[in-house]
Amino acid sequence: MTPVDDRLSTHFVALVQGIVSGGVAWFLGAGASAYARPRSAPWTPESSFPPLAGELAAHLARRFEYPVEEGDAQPDVFRVAAYTSIVAGRGVLYHHLRRLLDRDLELTGVHRLIAELPARLRDRDHPMPHQLVITTNWDDCMERAFREAGEPVDVVWYVADGPNRGKFIHRIYQGEVRTIDDNFRYRDLDLDRRSLVIKPHGSVDRFDARRDSYVVTLDDYIEYLTRADVSVLLPLNLVEKLYESAFLFLGYGMRDANLLVMLHRIARERRLGTRSWAVQWPVNTVDRLLWRERDVDVIQAELGDYIQELEARLNAQGASA
Repeated sequence: MTPVDDRLSTHFVALVQGIVSGGVAWFLGAGASAYARPRSAPWTPESSFPPLAGELAAHLARRFEYPVEEGDAQPDVFRVAAYTSIVAGRGVLYHHLRRLLDRDLELTGVHRLIAELPARLRDRDHPMPHQLVITTNWDDCMERAFREAGEPVDVVWYVADGPNRGKFIHRIYQGEVRTIDDNFRYRDLDLDRRSLVIKPHGSVDRFDARRDSYVVTLDDYIEYLTRADVSVLLPLNLVEKLYESAFLFLGYGMRDANLLVMLHRIARERRLGTRSWAVQWPVNTVDRLLWRERDVDVIQAELGDYIQELEARLNAQGASA
């Protein structure tokens, strides 16, 4: 393992204190579900890890014979998904995505660390053990990690299609599923009772394919930006918590459209003085400038090394508590 730079000690002190006081919101991108995959292993539809955007685009392009003309750039997932939706139908696209995601994909150290935090914090008598996780991933790794850890968790995801388009679905930890029709009056999301996973770009629903939802084409992203607003998604107390929390971005790069869409919305509501960090490796000059433009401090480290270091620091904090 490559050691995390000692100069990051101040960062870890602030982060660990934020975690034990219930003041950190976790933001998980594609890398959080895929970073532990073998470096030499190509992704296939049978892989135990999810595809990255480029791999998904290439797979859909092959599967649905996306027409590539001489001189064309490598098509991105938005364009290939839009083509698939047009020529084969939205339902076929959804069915194919479900075939890739309706499986127990491997959990990573990120998922396990977050899911085990509530028990760890309760054991040390910290008053705010439950975790707030926002992920743009469609897989169910994060909520499954909570279930495997024996932790109650609620899941909320965006509806991209159908009569409830633009609303959010809430699965309560016992299994009951509700559509959130009145964002201002809905009061059944409460971090004092259990952890919460928010999926603003949709999700596979392992229990019912009819509730699958994927923000996957460029039109979907535009629709999402015009319809969905996290400031009215959650009850006021959770909105306040979100915008007062430190943000930790894991598994994102500045080329991720998912991240840019999310930061565009969050930036309008963020208060001055709140902290944000992003773990990325490698980091070039342009990435660093773009993160800084969005008031995010870059932590240059490989995600696996960073999580191991964070785990060690949390353990040390517990020993000294």
